[in-house]
Amino acid sequence: MRFGLIAGYINTRIIMFALYYGVFVPIGALMSVMGRDALSHKATDHSQDSYRVASVARPRDHFERPY
Repeated sequence: MRFGLIAGYINTRIIMFALYYGVFVPIGALMSVMGRDALSHKATDHSQDSYRVASVARPRDHFERPY
């Protein structure tokens, strides 16, 4: 039982390390090279105080029959 716990602990660290550096780092580097910001935090107008995007108000009858 103890060997299984130790092996699982080590294997988990190895798999997570490989997953992070094999998948997430290349995707992040590719997005950075392409200039894509996943969160859209780049302000085009520097006079803005906030990054908030105003939502569109929906009419009341929109909620009457949602499906």
